[in-house]
Amino acid sequence: MLDEAQKALLVDLVEADRRVRRQKRASFLAIQVLNTDFAGAQILHPGWHDKERHVPVVDLEELASLGLLRSRSGGSRHDTWYSVTPDGVEQYTRIKEAQGQPIERVQRQVRNYIDAEPFRGFGRGTQRHSRNGKKRMNCYGKMTRRVRSR
Repeated sequence: MLDEAQKALLVDLVEADRRVRRQKRASFLAIQVLNTDFAGAQILHPGWHDKERHVPVVDLEELASLGLLRSRSGGSRHDTWYSVTPDGVEQYTRIKEAQGQPIERVQRQVRNYIDAEPFRGFGRGTQRHSRNGKKRMNCYGKMTRRVRSR
């Protein structure tokens, strides 16, 4: 089972691979970054845009152990070549389908935000009356004057 960071890494790797024309696709080179506080690897690949981003080596190894990436040793013990396997592309497709289309993802994020605790009770049509009945709170939490028809 992948955690969210590992899913995001797989998505990034597949999308980086897809940015390169099929005839020019190559494996990713992961170079372990030493002498830092973070035990990570720098990814070298023509489709990888964030050149400064270091990814956890354990996440790469986990993706490889699940068969989502293929790994082979590089020129030194700190270099490893990775390529996305067909199972990795299939998992990417499942992740994207679970997330929905871009507009659906945005709608779901907005709905989840509005359904969060601070907004509970201020939903559609919710109005709160003050004690004297002259003012009420609209669904945005603002006080409004009550208009009476004559």
